[in-house]
Amino acid sequence: MFTLIIQTKLNTHAMYNAHLMENIKPVENWMRITLFATTFVNMLGAITFIPQFRMLREQSQFPDAHPLYLLIISIWIFVFGAGYLWMALTRRPDKIFIAVGAAGKISFFALLVCFWLAGEFPVSTAFAAIIDLIIGIVFVVWLWKRRDS
Repeated sequence: MFTLIIQTKLNTHAMYNAHLMENIKPVENWMRITLFATTFVNMLGAITFIPQFRMLREQSQFPDAHPLYLLIISIWIFVFGAGYLWMALTRRPDKIFIAVGAAGKISFFALLVCFWLAGEFPVSTAFAAIIDLIIGIVFVVWLWKRRDS
């Protein structure tokens, strides 16, 4: 009985470790470069939404908002950028983090396009987020290539 319990524990531990190793396969060089580039894009985005940098938001023709909301956006963009940087430096991508990032980047672009189509933003505002769309698509491609692992 005691042997069976130990064997079951060892099997469970081995399966858990295999699952962890599957999710942290070293990242390919092209994806690592993408993660570094995404870090840069996110840091620029985080700076853009700092309340004191109104001229950056005006340049992209984003509407102004209360400093609380701008700081929330800025912090979230920064935190995601830090996550991308960590994955690039450690060469250990996290599928869930990248999937959430892809959804965020593609939906940000889609949201700006919707506001442009509604006449709320000029086309240049939506065009400014084209890099987010490209990064989101690259993330989806990477996830698709790793779907079986």
